[in-house]
Amino acid sequence: MTRRVAGPGTPPAARPRRSLRGTSLVRLRVSFVILAMVVSVFGARLFQLQGIDAQAYAARAEAAGLVTLELPATRGAITDRNGTPLAESVDGLMVVADPTKTREDAGAIAELLAARLDVDYFDILERLRKPNTQFQYIARRVPSTTARAVVETIEARGFQGIDVRRDPVRDYPANDVAANIMGFMGSEGQPMDGFELLFDDVLAGKDGSATYEQGGGNRIPLGDNSTVPPVSGQDLRLTIDRDVQWYTQRVVRQAVQASGGESGAAVVMDTQTGELLALADHPTFDANNPLASPEEDLGARSLFDVYEPGSVEKVLTASSLLDAGLVTPRTRITVPNQIRRQDRVIGDYWDHGRLRLTLTGVLAKSSNIGTVLAADELTPRRMHHYLSSYGLGAKSGVGFAG
Repeated sequence: MTRRVAGPGTPPAARPRRSLRGTSLVRLRVSFVILAMVVSVFGARLFQLQGIDAQAYAARAEAAGLVTLELPATRGAITDRNGTPLAESVDGLMVVADPTKTREDAGAIAELLAARLDVDYFDILERLRKPNTQFQYIARRVPSTTARAVVETIEARGFQGIDVRRDPVRDYPANDVAANIMGFMGSEGQPMDGFELLFDDVLAGKDGSATYEQGGGNRIPLGDNSTVPPVSGQDLRLTIDRDVQWYTQRVVRQAVQASGGESGAAVVMDTQTGELLALADHPTFDANNPLASPEEDLGARSLFDVYEPGSVEKVLTASSLLDAGLVTPRTRITVPNQIRRQDRVIGDYWDHGRLRLTLTGVLAKSSNIGTVLAADELTPRRMHHYLSSYGLGAKSGVGFAG
């Protein structure tokens, strides 16, 4: 038996190789299993945070000092035909509190705030002691001078935690001029009547918000911080002329007082375009202080009150007859001292015997009897057609509710 020994130049005997493919598959499967386990853990944790414990974590975030502040939009102005403001937003402030700083002195601070801002003492006391928050509203839309004076008074007493933020205030520069159609704003900034209410979607704009983290009474620079800027409202321009409106209101007031009447209204219109230059009422109110006037004076009598047209109807009747070709200005009408129609007797505002008038004379003397006799030439159906054509019984399209 011969044994072969490998010498220095002889290659060793070949050995069987292990399969690299099988090893790679095993490693890949193990990696997938580990990855699936990790994803499952994260998924379960995410479900717990967003589904099960969402409210608890939101409360913890609030306790940690997450503050959301409203950024009020500037309400659009209402101007007359020349751009003169009848209603506009001016600088104002909201008074706010940090309960973490006001809690110990809440009673004394609430007493000061209630006296200076006309707010409810017990409501403010509760806000100043609110747990788990560093932000509370105290009063909205406060004139700047008043708000700053309140803060200065509180700080002078050695108290902390009361501050101010921007909050526009609605102002009516001409006070009662056009107040009857302008309307006014409520104490919480809500439109209450008139154009303020009717065009609120145009005027209001959209409030924004700022959310940030606060710690120790200070804003955390690198904390959560997001801002949605406010969008200002659009201006509204009327056909009203402020000077004409002012003068008309004074004339109506003098007429009502001189006659001993209860109320009065006047409308001034551009006869060429139909645009309204003034809609005046008396009594009216100061839009800056509407609660000082009776509720019945807060609307627009010129638009809402029902009043018989009276002698104005004579003009519509006569013009309908002329348009139909049934009369001329010189058509002769014999006018007795009275006539009977349906269930009543009709007379004129002055006593007279039998008169012979033309249609022009009937209008000049404003004769009820002569107008009724002339109107007999029109059938009720045709008269209704003419009056409807004038717009009676239809909405005026003046742009005001009612």
